[in-house]
Amino acid sequence: RTPLNAIIGSTNLLYQDHYLDSQKQMLEILKHSSEHMLELVNDILDYSKLEADKMELANEPYNLQELLHKVVTNFRGPVAAKNLELRTNFDAVNGLVVMGDEMRLHQVLNNLLSNAIKFTSEGYVQLEVKSLMKRSTNITLCFSIEDTGIGIAPEKQHHIFDKFYQTDAETTRKYGGSGLGLAISQYIVQKMGGELKVDSKPGNGSVFSFTLTMTVEATRYSYIEEPVTKFE
Repeated sequence: RTPLNAIIGSTNLLYQDHYLDSQKQMLEILKHSSEHMLELVNDILDYSKLEADKMELANEPYNLQELLHKVVTNFRGPVAAKNLELRTNFDAVNGLVVMGDEMRLHQVLNNLLSNAIKFTSEGYVQLEVKSLMKRSTNITLCFSIEDTGIGIAPEKQHHIFDKFYQTDAETTRKYGGSGLGLAISQYIVQKMGGELKVDSKPGNGSVFSFTLTMTVEATRYSYIEEPVTKFE
C-alpha cells in the first residue's frame, strides 16, 4: 500500500500542476487506475485476514453521529457527479458515543454506499439509522442503505455475499470491482454480532441492512428500558 499511496499522491500533485492538454487523459487514467489498484489491494489484504479468521476488532469509544457525517461527506461529490439525491436520516444517534471499531464500521458503510452509488444511474441513495431499543448501557440500531439502482435478481441474492462472486460478466465489465467487498462487509458485521441482509428487485433498487447492539459509552440522554419498536 505504501508505494501505491506514493503513486496516488504524486499523481494528484501532477494533476493540480500545469500540464499540457494532451496529458490530461493520461493523468486521469493514472489517477483512476492507481486508486482502483489500492482498493483491490486493501480488499485482498482484508480477505486474507478473513480466510484466516484473524481480523481483530477494536473496542474504543467514538461518536457515532460524527462517523456517519464523515461517511456521507465522502460521497457528496460522487453523488452530485451522477445527479443523484443523497438522503440521510440518523437523528436517532444524536450525541451518542458507543464502544466498538469505528474504522471497520466506516469500512462497511463506505462499501455499501459506494455500491449503491455505482449501481444507481438516477433517483437517490439513502443512509438511515433507526433505534430499535434503548437501554442505559446499550442501544440496538438498524443501519440501512437504500438505492433506486439496477437491483438484484432473486436467484442471485443469496450468492452476493460469497467471496469473488459477481452477478454476471456484463456487470463486471461495466462496473468493475473485485467481488470481495460484500463478503468482507458481511464478515465484519458478523464479527460485530449482526447479519448483513439484502432486499432487492431487478429494476427497483436494493436495500442492504444490518442490526447491531452497541455498548453506550456516553450520550446527552439517559436511556431507560424501553419496549422494542418494530420496523417493516
